[in-house]
Amino acid sequence: MLHAYQHPKIMDLQLAANTILELATELSKKINDQLLEPISKWIDDPDFMKRHSMVHCDKIDWKGYKRKQREWSQHQKILASERLKSYWRDIRSRKDIRKEMGQVLGCAKFRENVTHESVSMLNDDALSFLLKPFSPVEQVKRETEQQFSFAEKLSPSDFLPWRIILRQQIKNKLKFDDLPQYLPDKTDDRTAKFINLLYLESDGYIKIYQNEPFGQVSIQPKTIDAEPEGSFIIKDRGGSEFIVDWGSISDAQRDKVIADGLNKRILFKAI
Repeated sequence: MLHAYQHPKIMDLQLAANTILELATELSKKINDQLLEPISKWIDDPDFMKRHSMVHCDKIDWKGYKRKQREWSQHQKILASERLKSYWRDIRSRKDIRKEMGQVLGCAKFRENVTHESVSMLNDDALSFLLKPFSPVEQVKRETEQQFSFAEKLSPSDFLPWRIILRQQIKNKLKFDDLPQYLPDKTDDRTAKFINLLYLESDGYIKIYQNEPFGQVSIQPKTIDAEPEGSFIIKDRGGSEFIVDWGSISDAQRDKVIADGLNKRILFKAI
């Protein structure tokens, strides 16, 4: 009789748990039938239901749940222990760095809260050496190196200021083969020029047409400008920037700019 007796609060808890389980099961069935199954048919993926369907359960495995909970708690303890070890390693590393910096600066100790008197006693050369990486000049140098590193991955059709170069060249109707060759490789040159001519056509600057299949490609400017837009910025590896007016420089200067660009000595930026 004692084993058959259950406290009213325990019975209420069991009733509430069964109610929640019933509602959750009903909801998962609706998600499977009304949402996941139509999506599976729509994307024509038979395995979609296996990967994403909600699992039905009429009875909860409380023993398995508690076992997983204990395993999870043990896992959390291990993670906490590893984090604590990592924190201590970081603290020791910082202490070692402070010790080394103190030796570099000629001080017995290097404190985090440096007073004005201690700063005045530090060696100027040592301070300059330590603070140099954080100076504006070094920051510009790092940014420039990153930009040149990115430019190494660009193709010639994306690197040179083709639109300005071509617009300066196309002031009257001409054939595609009449355009000068800018790149050493003829195939790369024709490909890069044609890609950027298509961009110019989509922007409304030129019209490209071909009278017969596989025939000569003709190019005609759609807007007549007294002087087409032709200025851009070049940047050297030292971080210095210069404005170049493509229409006012000589052919030799243009060849020099293109050669430096292809050899990644300079970068090009729009104004």
